[in-house]
Amino acid sequence: MRNKNEANHVLYRDGVYNYVRRVPYDLTFPCDVKRLCFSLKTKSASAAVRASKSINQRLKDYWLGLRLQNMDIPAIQVVKSGSTHENDTLLMSEACELYLRLKGVGKDKVFIRTANRNTHYVTKLLGDRPISSCSSNEALWASKRLLEANNDSIFAFPRYCSETVCKANSASGGLNKWSHQYVRNNCVIHSFRHSLRDRLRAVECPLDIIDAIGGWKTAGVGH
Repeated sequence: MRNKNEANHVLYRDGVYNYVRRVPYDLTFPCDVKRLCFSLKTKSASAAVRASKSINQRLKDYWLGLRLQNMDIPAIQVVKSGSTHENDTLLMSEACELYLRLKGVGKDKVFIRTANRNTHYVTKLLGDRPISSCSSNEALWASKRLLEANNDSIFAFPRYCSETVCKANSASGGLNKWSHQYVRNNCVIHSFRHSLRDRLRAVECPLDIIDAIGGWKTAGVGH
């Protein structure tokens, strides 16, 4: 039995849903394939659609990156004439400008405002530097700090979590108490979690990445 959902690139065959999609013609050479077809490993139609939407977003971003590699950037006036950087890559602010130019067409004000705000936060902390200089070193620094503070525990926050118990309520209470000196009344950690999810969704972050960042359970393939 074959049943194909063209909109979501989902094909139902032999009791299992599969992902089927043609590679865009202009990308068949760098991708070296003309058609994608693989099992989603689920018999649930709703789970297959959710997984397909996540894959679609990932492919969209990946294919955009391939097209940018072959694009004449100066021709679209992204790199200003006479400007010099330590290398040939874009600055963070220029990358944001290019991102909005390519992905922001037809988007609402929230999408554009969120992208600009996030870029502002990063450049304020790290400086407006070339994107090629950004790496996992910043995350590595934070990880080392956690290890130094808890070198006798396998948990980042042993005060709230151990091999036998997770004191989620105590952790939330402690964070709420600490945050009261910085935020307005009636604003709690739960509000931040929902705001985080809303902002990630506004910039079209893939759902599985959103779930991983926020610690939500993912209802999809392999979960």
